[in-house]
Amino acid sequence: MAEGEPRPDILVVDDTPANLRLLSELLGERGYRVRPVTSGEQALRAVDAEVPDLVLLDVRMPGLDGYATCRRLRADPRARGVPVIFLSALNEVVDKVEAFAVGGVDFISKPFHVEEVLARIGTHLELRRLQRDLERARARSDALLDRLLPPEVAACLRAGEVCPGRGYVGVSILHASIVGFGEIARRVAPSALFERLGALYAHLDRLARAAEASVIQVHGGDYVVVRGLDARPDAGASDALAGLALAMIAALGEPGLAGAEPLALRVGLHCGDVVGGVLGEEAPRYCILGAAMTVAAEIAGAAVPMKIQLSDAFRDRLTPGRFTIQERGLMTLRGAGALRTHFLRGVAG
Repeated sequence: MAEGEPRPDILVVDDTPANLRLLSELLGERGYRVRPVTSGEQALRAVDAEVPDLVLLDVRMPGLDGYATCRRLRADPRARGVPVIFLSALNEVVDKVEAFAVGGVDFISKPFHVEEVLARIGTHLELRRLQRDLERARARSDALLDRLLPPEVAACLRAGEVCPGRGYVGVSILHASIVGFGEIARRVAPSALFERLGALYAHLDRLARAAEASVIQVHGGDYVVVRGLDARPDAGASDALAGLALAMIAALGEPGLAGAEPLALRVGLHCGDVVGGVLGEEAPRYCILGAAMTVAAEIAGAAVPMKIQLSDAFRDRLTPGRFTIQERGLMTLRGAGALRTHFLRGVAG
């Protein structure tokens, strides 16, 4: 056991006091925390109070025997993954088969050798630790997928299935671009630029998560967020992205993000139909494609620094009277032709 780590908790279940005392002393001397009990019923109550790291379990006990106790442990979601080692005077093959059938991970016959018991305990505790590490890693991976992808796409990837492209109608799109990013990238050392962008995008990610939006693209000076990639109607999508855009502009003025050389954003908001899906096999990535994505990028590119520009389509999706909007007029955008745009100035009132 590494210094500073909590002592592994071992529940020892045996109805013979001499065996219980011997095992408790041996394991306690090796640094384990030992909880001795004399029956299956007591073992279940002890697990209910605190789930151990491992159980040493006798087979022949009055009342609830070892096999029945193990079955009950395996039926408990909290204790299902706890390794159970049977320690018994029984030595027939049929007894060992029954022990594994009810969920035991090992079987040691009495009289036992101390070093063998300790070695097997150590092995199963290490396997349990690795299992927990994998479970935590998978939980972190699942949480990341759920934050970045539509629910049905995340579920598809977790199942290892192919995710075909799917059409989405009326998706709300926010495209933000750092003003003069190319010049900044040429002038600033890559390590310093990486650190600066890391702080900025981490903050924007938190804002996007609060707005329940999916971050679709972070590439150099471009940051693209959408809402509406879901099977259910998303009536508040445009309002949410409008609020997010205002929060992003406000964040650039905060002391923690302003820095010695403040960055500026251009933000474009648009609505339209897109297709989303996973592209590539060796390095699969989720992509959103469609003319609406291009128009959103063009609106952002034509925006005034530190102002938010939106299309008629996006304006028409906003809750009437909730935001202050100023018409900018007709603009000719590449790939979109003449398009009427507006400035989002703030929340009304």
